[in-house]
Amino acid sequence: MKHLIIFLSIVCLSAISSASGDLTVKNSSYSTIGYIYEDGTVKDANYRTRGYIYEDGTVKDAGYRTIGYIYDDGTIKDESYVTIGYVYDDGTMKSRSYSTIGYIYDDGDIKNANYSTVAYVDGYDFTDMLRVCAYLFFFSHLISWQ
Repeated sequence: MKHLIIFLSIVCLSAISSASGDLTVKNSSYSTIGYIYEDGTVKDANYRTRGYIYEDGTVKDAGYRTIGYIYDDGTIKDESYVTIGYVYDDGTMKSRSYSTIGYIYDDGDIKNANYSTVAYVDGYDFTDMLRVCAYLFFFSHLISWQ
């Protein structure tokens, strides 16, 4: 499966340009699983580049191929412009069929639809929601959006 998630949310497209800094993504055991840098670069725990999240909402893989888009209304689409999910201002994330698949909280705590903690984001600020959401949908593998 190409697009899977672990993190859940989005506010608006302008959130990328006002992001607060580098983020460290940790699993529920607090082990680092990835990084989201302020410039949009996404790296895994071994510092290998996985992709890029651009200010205009375009998401690309490490080979610079477009793999998706995030829009300011909370809609998330794949590379073929097919809607794969939605994220709401309150941190609720839904699948393309509008089933709730998870939540992201103000403190960076990420929970699945059953409210079990699946990850944390160190350095998280509410303005980082767009970057975290892009990471979720396009670069992680704990919760499926399909």
